[in-house]
Amino acid sequence: MISIIAFIVVMFGSLNWLSIGFFQYDIVAGLFGYQGSIFSRIIYIIVGICAIYLIYVIIKNKGRLTVKKIKIEEKPMVDKITKKDEETIKRDEKIKQEMLVNEEVKSQIKEQVLEEMKNKNNENTGENRQNI
Repeated sequence: MISIIAFIVVMFGSLNWLSIGFFQYDIVAGLFGYQGSIFSRIIYIIVGICAIYLIYVIIKNKGRLTVKKIKIEEKPMVDKITKKDEETIKRDEKIKQEMLVNEEVKSQIKEQVLEEMKNKNNENTGENRQNI
């Protein structure tokens, strides 16, 4: 947050220098009467401090000016493709896992039934042979 404010102040100062260069008009001095005014000097000092802060941050971050957002309240992640929020995605994953378990149980039951049918057929075949 401080980096954003410092960046905006430095941009204002650079626009002031642009106006001095092109139009020979000092915006800060124009607002507060003249360059020697205490208010003008305070603005110049604030712009200078912000510039020094930005230089420090850029050197510290190895050439990058990064701004960390303050997380007031985390909003749920939304999948950009399906437009689903995090809760929906988790619920879908849970249902998918349950379906996989159900499929496994179904295949086990199917195998057991087939095995029982095979055993029953073998028993019936054995009884039929005995009757003949």
